[in-house]
Amino acid sequence: MSDAYLYFTAETGDLVTSSASLSKVLKESQINEPGKGHQKFIEVMTDGLFTSSAQVYSLYLKTGNTSPGETKVGELFSALTGARLSLATTPEQIVVAKVPLPSIGLLDYISLYFYAQTANTTGKLTARILLN
Repeated sequence: MSDAYLYFTAETGDLVTSSASLSKVLKESQINEPGKGHQKFIEVMTDGLFTSSAQVYSLYLKTGNTSPGETKVGELFSALTGARLSLATTPEQIVVAKVPLPSIGLLDYISLYFYAQTANTTGKLTARILLN
């Protein structure tokens, strides 16, 4: 089950050009209501079009009392090379990370912060919360 408001990004993916938060910040209260009492996971997919295999990328979960969040509470991937994000020869969604959403320590807002060693101009990421 995946509701539209549980996406950090557009369903087709957000173009990641530099180090920045993925476009949508989620309210913690909305995340906890659906499937309450069940483990939730953050899933990150790539369209496979990251062009530089040597670049290094990281993705962090941040939380805070203001949007988009000031405190890092988790790491979805760290020091992942562009080669790992460039597995597709034609655009399709490939899962590159699936990690549990922390059940404690989340404040009012959560966001995903993408760090790119150098600016990227082609690849897109899609991130959402799954209710499993």
